[in-house]
Amino acid sequence: MLSSLGQKLARELEFPAQINEGFFYGRIGGFPVYIHELPNRQLLLCVAAKPGPAGGAQLSREELAARLPDQKFAAVREVRPHEWQITAAERGASRTPGLLKELLSALRELLEEKHFVPCCVRCGAEEGISVYQCGEQMAALCESCAPEAEAELAGLAASVRQKKSSPGKGLLGALAGAALGGVIWVLIYRAGYIAALGGLALVFGALKGYELLGGRLDRKGTAASVAVSVVMMFAAMMVSYGWALYDIYAAEGFSFLDCVMAAPTAVLHFPDVGATFAVECAVGLLFIGLGGFSAICASYRRHNPVFAFRKLL
Repeated sequence: MLSSLGQKLARELEFPAQINEGFFYGRIGGFPVYIHELPNRQLLLCVAAKPGPAGGAQLSREELAARLPDQKFAAVREVRPHEWQITAAERGASRTPGLLKELLSALRELLEEKHFVPCCVRCGAEEGISVYQCGEQMAALCESCAPEAEAELAGLAASVRQKKSSPGKGLLGALAGAALGGVIWVLIYRAGYIAALGGLALVFGALKGYELLGGRLDRKGTAASVAVSVVMMFAAMMVSYGWALYDIYAAEGFSFLDCVMAAPTAVLHFPDVGATFAVECAVGLLFIGLGGFSAICASYRRHNPVFAFRKLL
């Protein structure tokens, strides 16, 4: 998903944006450029180009850095024969648009100075180059390579869709994974905190458990994992309250299990305890959302990638 800053960058550059896929694209001096927004507040710039008839030219970080002394970015690297990548940090809504424009301008000047030419990233052809969405990526392709790339993507999509999930095994895996997350929750609670880390542990454990035993994490599996996480949170809270009772009544001969079994009664029959439990559970649910949202999205995208193929530019 393209952030509000990413959408602002696209508007500033007058580049079309694919908001759900998290990238925008355009041309600089005829060179196809596509820019991905990475999760760690960085931008990944990709440009399709190759040395011209003279050949032998290469792009280097040092040459680009000499034109942009006030900017910091990672190495310029050729990730495949005709595609170059540059990683740059976002600096905030006020500074990033200007910095990105400077970077693209300097990159265009460097490409032209070294006599690079736009080309297909698969075969290096210089004619009929267009920008295509290839699943969750983008690529500059010629008219000959585009059908081949589409066929490869369709084959990959078919193989992924053929992999079915096993809901029964997946649910058992989610329970086991969430139980491990519940242990972490109880330990954090015993330390005197209700933390987003506990919510993340619950959700991540449930998702990973479903994935390991159930196979493909589909929508039903994701929903089941979240539901198991919520149930396990309530169970972990009961264990935590039971442990607190054990601290008080152990000297009177009550076992740890006795105290855990008595925790629901204490919550239901003592208003102060019930009110505290309700508040802490509400906070816990909030932290499951905060801690688990990114994990849920990342896990679902990994098992259900986008396979759209279309010409964009």
